[in-house]
Amino acid sequence: MLAVAVAESLEKKKNMDPEELKQAYTKESRVEAYETLQKQKEESERKSKENSMFSEFREFDEQFKKKSLPSVYTPQGDIRQCNEGRYEFQFSDSEDSANTLLEVKLPRFMDTSLVNVDLHPLYVRLDIKGKIT
Repeated sequence: MLAVAVAESLEKKKNMDPEELKQAYTKESRVEAYETLQKQKEESERKSKENSMFSEFREFDEQFKKKSLPSVYTPQGDIRQCNEGRYEFQFSDSEDSANTLLEVKLPRFMDTSLVNVDLHPLYVRLDIKGKIT
């Protein structure tokens, strides 16, 4: 019974005009409809970004993200000391005075990919979520 229905459907498609085939609910028509919906969605998103009342905010946010890191040294040649993130930290020496320990208190559930450490003999630079310490 199923084979007969499939055979009838194929026979019907073979006998259709090209115009009727375009309007038929086929795999090709579904793909074409999906692609046109995607294009319309992308176009509406692009227009909403351009005409949005938050366009000034987006421009400001993009400028803020492009902010370059400050130099390690001040204009006088000293090492810059800053703690933009206001993280608590503590320097201490080990018991045998062979090592120096730096302990920085970070939020408990912070992802380690948000922390970059630049360690040098004269200074330590931490980039924590874009804030320099």
